[in-house]
Amino acid sequence: MADGKERRGHERIKRQFVVTYKVKNKEGKREVSQIKDISEGGMFFTTSEDFLPGTILEVELKTPISVMGINLEAKVIESKLVVEGLIYNTRVIFIELDESSKVLLKETVDFFVRKTKGEGWK
Repeated sequence: MADGKERRGHERIKRQFVVTYKVKNKEGKREVSQIKDISEGGMFFTTSEDFLPGTILEVELKTPISVMGINLEAKVIESKLVVEGLIYNTRVIFIELDESSKVLLKETVDFFVRKTKGEGWK
């Protein structure tokens, strides 16, 4: 960042959780990936296709805190090419989360923020 200031409104954690996703209201199988980082506001993960900004994804996040998964709806901010036609780094923000998903997401992020501050990055 040019000015060195963090602009995000939520603290991020750098953990590799399994995530499945698909475009909302579109037929097809869910793709499996891993996140690179996550906050209460959104996440950064790899995808197998280049999504246009504004695309809505149905996401299920698996974490040690919530083994049943956290169901989330996310809006694509950007997808950047990593490997032509194979891997894209995709940033999303979470939208329209139900109360249960908000609580589980907050508990997950808070747990790993506390762990990180107490033990450093693992």
